[in-house]
Amino acid sequence: MFEEKIGIRESELQQMLTPKSQLAIFRPLKPIDPSKPDYSSKEIMDEVAKMMSGDGIIERL
Repeated sequence: MFEEKIGIRESELQQMLTPKSQLAIFRPLKPIDPSKPDYSSKEIMDEVAKMMSGDGIIERL
């Protein structure tokens, strides 16, 4: 979906934006609760572990 708005005042624009502190990417990681199930894909988590260990593509670039 796309919507174009032209001539928006700064105050209206600020109301449309999500503050950085509320964006999930900038929130601190919470410890994993071992009592809850882990729905992560094993294959993806194995690949992440491989990349983080220095054996992955990211390290070679």
